[in-house]
Amino acid sequence: MKELDFILLYKINRKSKSIYEAKKKINLFWETLAETLQEDEQVNFRYLGKFLVKRNKPRRYSSPYSQQIGYTTGTCIVKFKVGESLRKNLNEVKNDE
Repeated sequence: MKELDFILLYKINRKSKSIYEAKKKINLFWETLAETLQEDEQVNFRYLGKFLVKRNKPRRYSSPYSQQIGYTTGTCIVKFKVGESLRKNLNEVKNDE
């Protein structure tokens, strides 16, 4: 599903007046989620799952040409862990088809 398809589906389900308004609401959700993750590192949605911030350690590397050893910077990755209810509902829908 592409972004435009998702926005159109959101517009239809929420009965928004325009695509612009639907896109604005979706962007507001993602901005709020990003701000909250920066503060708390975890956001739980009841029955759906949770967004987590995983921190990766810096890694050591060496250049094959100069034989220098360096370190990468640690990175942060946002992950979504599916909740039990959502997993059951998705499996039921898949089995019904």
